Amino acid sequence: MASIQKKRKTSYLVYDNPFEKGKRSQVWEPILDGRDPDLVLAEFRVKEKKGRLTIPGKITVEKLAHEFVTSYGVKHWGYSTYTTNEVLIENHIVSEIGHMLARDVTAFHIEKLMKRLSEKKIIPPKGSKTEEQKLRTLSSSTRRIIFDLLKKMFDYAVKWRIIDSECHPVADEDRPEKVCKKRAAWSGRECRLAMQKMKLDGKHLLHTIFHTIFACSLRNGEAMGITLDCIDFQTGRLTINKTLQRVTKKTLERIPPEDLIYVFPDKIENSKTSLILKTPKT
Repeated sequence: MASIQKKRKTSYLVYDNPFEKGKRSQVWEPILDGRDPDLVLAEFRVKEKKGRLTIPGKITVEKLAHEFVTSYGVKHWGYSTYTTNEVLIENHIVSEIGHMLARDVTAFHIEKLMKRLSEKKIIPPKGSKTEEQKLRTLSSSTRRIIFDLLKKMFDYAVKWRIIDSECHPVADEDRPEKVCKKRAAWSGRECRLAMQKMKLDGKHLLHTIFHTIFACSLRNGEAMGITLDCIDFQTGRLTINKTLQRVTKKTLERIPPEDLIYVFPDKIENSKTSLILKTPKT
């Protein structure tokens, strides 16, 4: 039975932890911010009746993010996606709101976070000299990925009873708009000139790879993953069934190896990444 108990000047909501199996464990939740204790008790009983009680305790966004990556990410992300998402979560979610309790995060905090990310400068590549590169901020595409990760992470917080469904802080309508920028591309004439230059310079392998990428609309990793068994010389058929990727060793240890074909030996001692050959995602 839940009840209200008072210690000194603070009122507490006291109840038996329904998620603790075996030994009885009592929870004392302080009632703060001037809330009416009787109303807090009434709300608790309604949630209890509807089976919507959440896990008591101080689960931070950082801990939630870790559980999300190790539980959801390992099962649903590939090597490249896992590496990218883990970095985005660590650098732009945990670093910003990781200290907060998951249950305390509101739509206001998410809105402020996305506003900060829209103004966040990115570290330019080494050797960058142009002012444009030094002033670049996170792209709309990156911010949309971060938003989607937040949404999925708090979806699982609801599923795991860490927060109540009515307290979900991430709404679909707040997703950042995608800003499309036209990228510079070679014209047909420029492509032909480049391929002619490769032939004249005797770079026949580069010419073949370049032609294959354009003719088959391949990703770079797919082109680099072509081996002799992919080529049927009798029918002139090329089968794309491998892709070359560089991933962190940590990712390699965590992701199930179903799609993994081969891990190349390290060429640099104590390298934190590995070159792998794996099945393509499409």
